[in-house]
Amino acid sequence: MFFFLGVVAGLVYGLTAVGGALLVAPMLVLVGGLTWPAAITMTLCILVVLTTITAGDGIRARLPRPGEVWPAAVSAALLAPAAVWLIGSLGQPEPALYRWALLLGGIAMLASVRLLPVDVLWPRAGLADLRALPSMQPSRTSLAQRLWLAAGGGLCGLLTGVFGAGGSLANLPVIGRYQNDEKGRATASSEMAMLPAVILAASACIWLGRTADWRDTGLAIFGALAGISVARMVALRMPLLVWQGLAGLVAVALAFAIG
Repeated sequence: MFFFLGVVAGLVYGLTAVGGALLVAPMLVLVGGLTWPAAITMTLCILVVLTTITAGDGIRARLPRPGEVWPAAVSAALLAPAAVWLIGSLGQPEPALYRWALLLGGIAMLASVRLLPVDVLWPRAGLADLRALPSMQPSRTSLAQRLWLAAGGGLCGLLTGVFGAGGSLANLPVIGRYQNDEKGRATASSEMAMLPAVILAASACIWLGRTADWRDTGLAIFGALAGISVARMVALRMPLLVWQGLAGLVAVALAFAIG
């Protein structure tokens, strides 16, 4: 079962630009029968693998600009493990917290289809199809831009630590403000910025004893690898915003399925 849940996780993550990871933990709870802490730990372990792949695709295409990545990466990396510790010290959260998070996340995903340009809302799996750009000089960012990027990254870290989500829902729109309409650059920068936060949040979960069964986690990771491989083949064969809209509808449906 966990292999097939991993396949779905890899597909959803690869075919969306924002919010896809928010769906993974609720699926593990509703279908896999896990507790919320175990589901979040397993989700973060899956995200470590998937984010490493998609961030690597972006680097191969020379998309991320360091000046647009490091402010978000630093603030996310600081807040993600802190959020894991905080949510653990408060005890197991009520399901209603995740229900409202999914509902608001689904609405935000649907809104992103209308508000964000296609080049910003580029699916993660679609980064593998982008050719390497010419070598570019590091971008110069103003203090105000860095503060905005750090704020987006901080919210990204909180989402990662509390919900096991990647945080692109908060991070990508901010990064997208400073892109120059290059296809996939905002998605690649967001993936690069969230990678340290995901790794640290997963490590914090394990260190605090919030572990899932490692055999089930391994099966889910192998399934996620299969899922993102399929996503790479189909990501750009439908209008780019279709997958994002479908993910938003699924998030809203899952919100009402959580009791």
